[in-house]
Amino acid sequence: MDYYSARSLKFVKFLNILSTAVLLIVLTGCYDTAQTAESEPGQLSSGAFLYISTPKSLKFESNGLQIPTDLHLWLKDYDSKKKKFLANMSKGATDFCFSSDGKFLVFSSNTTEPGAIYLASTLEGKPKQLTDGNTSVACPILSPDNSKIVYSSWDNDEKWNLHLMNTDGSQNSKLTERDSIDSFPTWSADGKKVIFHSKEENGSWHIYSIDLDGTNVNQLTSGKGMDWLPCASPDGKHIAFWSTRNRKNWEIFLMDTDGNNIRQITNNIGEWPVGSSICPVAWTPDSQKIIFSASENSMNSKIMQLEISTGKCIQLSEEDENYCYAPVWISSRAKDELMAKGKLLITPTSLSLE
Repeated sequence: MDYYSARSLKFVKFLNILSTAVLLIVLTGCYDTAQTAESEPGQLSSGAFLYISTPKSLKFESNGLQIPTDLHLWLKDYDSKKKKFLANMSKGATDFCFSSDGKFLVFSSNTTEPGAIYLASTLEGKPKQLTDGNTSVACPILSPDNSKIVYSSWDNDEKWNLHLMNTDGSQNSKLTERDSIDSFPTWSADGKKVIFHSKEENGSWHIYSIDLDGTNVNQLTSGKGMDWLPCASPDGKHIAFWSTRNRKNWEIFLMDTDGNNIRQITNNIGEWPVGSSICPVAWTPDSQKIIFSASENSMNSKIMQLEISTGKCIQLSEEDENYCYAPVWISSRAKDELMAKGKLLITPTSLSLE
């Protein structure tokens, strides 16, 4: 089944679930540039990560895998392991992306078809609608300096294209308009390029980069298999991505930012076709580790951390948590801001604290 060929609310909801990791927080290239400045090479500043878990276990029914309607967003301090329930992802808003100071966020909502992208202050108030609501949208991602948003849009040409706009919604324009399906964008470390995965007319999936003016489209991966969900390291040297290029299972690969030196860094962690655990990785701000979700079986997944230089892998989620996925690193500033707040209730008409 080609998920990207259907123009339907059901598809958009699937896209939102699959892409939550790219979208939860300060995904300014899958990391927080402000946090990077706080760290010396090889050291990890006190920050936190967000992830999703389900209050109930997954189960198979006659119509396939059933994902619970309640998707809980948790904030966990990296050092103290203190955990806080932050929001229920099923209350009308999806695809969260917080600013580096934790004081505002962008999100998409598809409570009514086709949906729109919104900007909101975490100090409460009515969110500002940034897109016109005439097309299905997903994956809004803030640039490293929080000045721009890149997102996916189902346009009149009946393809998923990438769009770019200012954070206030102005100067909205198409970034890509190709004979392909372009989706799941992220940012380069310096904010000068957008990196994304694309499905070509021949059915292959590969990773590309593009300048912000729509020029210099570079194909970074090739060959057999599916290359998905790129995420640039904070130091600007590497891109991590999921791929099936070596086997049927999904594995995490690493490459230089120019597409050279591709190598596999995990082994037997991603079961297919459990798509909801195949989410973008999160880099720690020192660029030495990645945090990701891994399926231990078709009914569960855990949050793991891999140290790239040694291959050492440890589990960060707790044993009694159900189906954990979509981890995203946040800075100590954003952590403190969000730890001090109550539980967020976010809808297209209001943002409040429960």
